[in-house]
Amino acid sequence: MSIGILISILTGGFLLGFVFSALKLPLPVPPLAGLIAAAA
Repeated sequence: MSIGILISILTGGFLLGFVFSALKLPLPVPPLAGLIAAAA
């Protein structure tokens, strides 16, 4: 994975997190086990 793609993903994540927190929406975060399975 190139560094540009990684930066894009992180930036997108921060922007989404900011929007969700600004609008007081529940975060659609899967359980930790789901994140680990998706990363593997």
